[in-house]
Amino acid sequence: MASYTLKKDLLQVQKESPIGSNRYFIPIDHLDSLVIQPKIEDALKNVYRHMEEDNAALQRCLSSIYPESKRLFAILISGEESFREAIESFVAEGVTDADLPLCRAYTDPRNKSSFVLCKNKHKDCQIRDHRQCGIPVMSEWPQRSRNDFDRDQWCFQAPQFRKSPGETPYFEFHESVVMPFLEDYEQDAGRFRAGGYSQVWPVQIHRAHQNLVDTIDPEGPYLAIKRLISRDKLQFNKETEFLEKLSQRNDPHLIKLLATYKFKSSYHLVFPYAKENLREYWNSVDIPYWNRETAFWFLTQICGLVAALNAIHNFDLGGFTDVVNDTGNTTLERFSRYRNVRLSVEDREKKYGRHGDLKPENILRSEGPQGSNNAGVLQITDFGLGRFHRFESRSMQDPKKISGSPTYSPPEIALGKPVSRAYDIWSLGCIFLEFITWLLEGSRGLKDFDAARMLLAEDKIIDDIYFTLKTPTDRPNAPPEAEVREGVLKWIGRLRQNPRCSEMSLSFLNLIEQSMLRIDSSRRISAQLLVTKIKQMLYRGEHEADYLLGSNELVIDAFSGMKHPNVYDVPSVDAPER
Repeated sequence: MASYTLKKDLLQVQKESPIGSNRYFIPIDHLDSLVIQPKIEDALKNVYRHMEEDNAALQRCLSSIYPESKRLFAILISGEESFREAIESFVAEGVTDADLPLCRAYTDPRNKSSFVLCKNKHKDCQIRDHRQCGIPVMSEWPQRSRNDFDRDQWCFQAPQFRKSPGETPYFEFHESVVMPFLEDYEQDAGRFRAGGYSQVWPVQIHRAHQNLVDTIDPEGPYLAIKRLISRDKLQFNKETEFLEKLSQRNDPHLIKLLATYKFKSSYHLVFPYAKENLREYWNSVDIPYWNRETAFWFLTQICGLVAALNAIHNFDLGGFTDVVNDTGNTTLERFSRYRNVRLSVEDREKKYGRHGDLKPENILRSEGPQGSNNAGVLQITDFGLGRFHRFESRSMQDPKKISGSPTYSPPEIALGKPVSRAYDIWSLGCIFLEFITWLLEGSRGLKDFDAARMLLAEDKIIDDIYFTLKTPTDRPNAPPEAEVREGVLKWIGRLRQNPRCSEMSLSFLNLIEQSMLRIDSSRRISAQLLVTKIKQMLYRGEHEADYLLGSNELVIDAFSGMKHPNVYDVPSVDAPER
């Protein structure tokens, strides 16, 4: 029988989301390919025998169903016998897909188990007793049937994430919506990440329910979902406005905000999914091959990251309010214990963007195009959230467990001095020193460097930060002073002696030591000038034979290996400004 065949076909293509939830959705492409005029016509003839002879009645019903009521028809044809028998009545009462999802109207405010189903626009009805508000044909159904329809309709309502011209799309979803996710790792402890102000996990979205990203995966692309802990709308708007404006630059080294939505009272951000961050990538490579492809990949990624940071630093916040709460920052928490440290922002810096939490974990490695044989692109993430949350209380963390300080925080935090964009330059200098360590000594070298920085500080805490606080011996009551940690300076000296250390490596180490890891934040290089310096290095690498790798053929031959990381074709580099 035609109606049962269509019902069977629809049930066969439904997808469970998430797996194990007993909640399903039918992909929109299958709905469109199955609920077509010939099949609708056959199903109607099967349900209503008189339509086999009365073609006019058949065509009237068919014209009302296709295309305006395809979803509604699919819901009814897939349901129990009373659903199918009510198709003609729904048509007569003018119910179409535009009225979906049908909403509940409680007939007794004290009894939530008794309700009628109404057209979606009825949700604004102010009548206290909704007994007469329901769709007439459904009023004849037992409550159990209305419950079944209310549940089953969501199988046909999976949302579509579509681009909006010139802006980042925003959606508000009913709490009963079934997301079009083929894979959802929210409950996977290995993939789910929770922080003080957000939670992040990957999903695979059905290909037909999105056009946010291009993909060659026949099932659909993976995306990263970030759910904000705060449910404050104003705060969410601030976050997304900053992210949206930066995303409009289409900078390949800034993670792009694809969409936002509200679901079950929480705000969510959608980003491209990256399988690993920079730390994870470093740990996956024992030691990188020493060849031009590796060196150029390294320099081009460094240049891209600095240019991306420069975009953040020169982003005019305009109407944004730079209110900084100095509770919850782990560096501040620590040093506040034995001296009065407060956090503030330099007045002239309040109009500009900052990241505030640069670290290898906040630099993602995205895959390059299929078949391009490259090691991917490094992208800065978490730059929007940091603007408004970085120094706010981390409500999900036990304050008693906050000890030590973040590895990449600059000394001005511990000294209680105003922060500026130079905050990020220090953090980036720390990351770059680890990056060049990986390039020269691999993942084992990174472990050695971690150990070399370990020190029992004056406050009796062992840490691995890049500076040390010391009280002047001749002024025991004076405030502590900061200096670059001795273990860091010795490590730079060690790298300079590495057989693989080329002129490029030496130039990069000098840039880190002399221009980035400066205690006085006013003497740190700006991101804009840093871009120029790296471009000069790229130019020399393209035009000077020994600049990238050095001239020691034994070292080059021993470590050249295969192309790893593989890269895009090396771009032509214009002569930089002098």
